[in-house]
Formats: sequence, C-alpha cells, structure tokens
Amino acid sequence: MFDWTDDLRALIDRITNSMPSASKYFFTSKTGEPHNAESFSSAWQRSMARALENDLEKPFAERYLRNKAITDYNDLAKASKTVGHTSTSVTKQHYSMLGARVEPFEKRV
Repeated sequence: MFDWTDDLRALIDRITNSMPSASKYFFTSKTGEPHNAESFSSAWQRSMARALENDLEKPFAERYLRNKAITDYNDLAKASKTVGHTSTSVTKQHYSMLGARVEPFEKRV
C-alpha cells in the first residue's frame, strides 16, 4: 500500500484519463487488453526510453522497484505483506541476497 500524495494522485489521474474507457484493467495495451509478459516488457522498455530522454539519470528494471520496497523495511512481516508473499520465509528466501542492514557505529570519545 502507498500513501496518497498529490503527485501520486495526479499520476493515477493522468493514467486513468488516458485509458480506453471500456477497459477494466489499469495497465493495458493500446486496444485496452491486459498486458501479457511480452507486451508489458515492451511497454516498460518504451517508457524507460522516454524517461531517459526526459532526464532520468540511468535506466532500471521494474524488478528493482520490488527489491527496493523490500529493502526499505526493517520489519520482515511488513515486507512480506507488501510483496504479497504468504509467509516471511518466502520473502527471506527470495531476498536473502540483499544482505543485512548495518547499524552505524557509535561515536566514542
């Protein structure tokens, strides 16, 4: 879940206003059909290219968004809910390569 912000609401409005009116899907092809894996990948690549032309500093894969969501949590249970896993062990297994968070050293005088 994401908190609603003015920017997020504006983005969602822009997306929904550009959708075919008959579509019940949020992200669709130009014909209003839901994306399959191949068409989603193509749409992602086109969007990434446009973003790079409009000052995105470097490209990223959509899977990085999921990884970022996980690494931002200190609570494995919340992270699991965010990505829709049925248990924390699934999340831990899939994201174990991310490493552990390190607490900063205390400054000693």
